[in-house]
Amino acid sequence: MKRWLLVLTVVLVGCSTVNNGNWGKASASSNGVSIVELVAHGTQFDGWSISVIGVIYYDQENSLLFLNREAYRVFDSASSIQVDISSNLDRLGITREKLIKLSGKYVVVEGEYEDISRERLQSKKYVLGPDYAGRIRAITRLSVIE
Repeated sequence: MKRWLLVLTVVLVGCSTVNNGNWGKASASSNGVSIVELVAHGTQFDGWSISVIGVIYYDQENSLLFLNREAYRVFDSASSIQVDISSNLDRLGITREKLIKLSGKYVVVEGEYEDISRERLQSKKYVLGPDYAGRIRAITRLSVIE
């Protein structure tokens, strides 16, 4: 009997430490917005703590959140926003290898939105892709939803 309790305890502890596609902590103060809203009216959300759903793309040079799988498949940058995930790896507790494996999956990303409209590109001399509406930085949560 003691042996079975020990085995059950080990299994339960092991299951509780397995990551089920959630990194970081959810924020009660984040505002749910869509990529369409960010692309169309990004200046309105500048500096907001947001939560957004999209298809993640990650490699060593870029990390983007696409509106849907079709936009991801054709790499439609006009239907995406940048995600500053590389500088948030330690905070989230996720590795680059795991992020690469997440590419093409629907995720929820929470963080602070920074508008990169054409006016701000000119005034601050940002060097980003010409079609990106903005980026999410200071990421606090990344969760797979499929």
